[in-house]
Amino acid sequence: MFELVFIIASDDKQGIERRKMEKDWVTEMEKCRSPDSPLARYSLQKLSAENKWDLKSNFTTFRFHLFYFLEILLAGIDINDVSKANISIHNLTLIFYIMPILDYSECVQHHKDLTPDEKSLCLLSARLPVLAEMALDRMMGVIQCLAITAPKDSSSALGNFKDESTKESEEERVLKKAIDRCVTALFTNTKFAITEKLSKKVLDFVKTNQFETQLATDMISSLIAQMTYSGSIGLWYMLYMLSRIYPENTRYIADRLERPLKDWVPIREWGKMYDMSEAKMAWYVPGEKGKELVEALLKKFFFPVVESLKNKNMDRFV
Repeated sequence: MFELVFIIASDDKQGIERRKMEKDWVTEMEKCRSPDSPLARYSLQKLSAENKWDLKSNFTTFRFHLFYFLEILLAGIDINDVSKANISIHNLTLIFYIMPILDYSECVQHHKDLTPDEKSLCLLSARLPVLAEMALDRMMGVIQCLAITAPKDSSSALGNFKDESTKESEEERVLKKAIDRCVTALFTNTKFAITEKLSKKVLDFVKTNQFETQLATDMISSLIAQMTYSGSIGLWYMLYMLSRIYPENTRYIADRLERPLKDWVPIREWGKMYDMSEAKMAWYVPGEKGKELVEALLKKFFFPVVESLKNKNMDRFV
């Protein structure tokens, strides 16, 4: 699948005659999409009408299929079929790394050298923030389904957090890793304005759900960790960034994504190959100001909580 996605993402050559598909499955998907879908507002018909530009007739490469691949893969994230969910999430991860996740529509106003295909793709990219949110929703839906334990019979040990009924299977362990990687890709290659919204969605999810199984607890904890290390906001992220020596690779990606759209066309970086000499490597080393800020944060938020626990009776049977 990776080879196929990469070939499609890199299909930017103009003037090449491409074979027509035997079946117009894109049109079928547009017709079958539910009117209640978050993507209904971004249908080809509505985007064409709003922008006075016929998107479909101006697609000259196969790159627009990636938007529909994303939609199909999202539907494949189903807890009732763990194998299918694993495959879907794995391929979502590949696409999220290949495509910068942000709305490129503004490029049409700034770049007059866009080909008709590029213009159509930029307008269609209005779907990307919605698709990113849908992907996170589907993965959190999986965690929510796994958060409830099956009713125990009289022979089971009640109250055991790691009993046989909650023990994770090999498939579930693979699923957990797949979600970790997908969240990392999503938060690494997505514009900050979008990841900020996704972070708040995760926070609301944690605050409004009860996690009764070890697997669900591990999955949501791991999801938050991946989200945090990939550039989200939060106290732990601040402490991590200020107190450790680490490579600043993600900062270069973030800086690239935050460039004004008048300075670049994201569609031209899909599946772009870079030479080794173009790779940048830098290390962050904590300075005195950083150390002072870490100390201030610990004194304000962490130490008071630890002190409050000293006088608490932690015996569960009392």
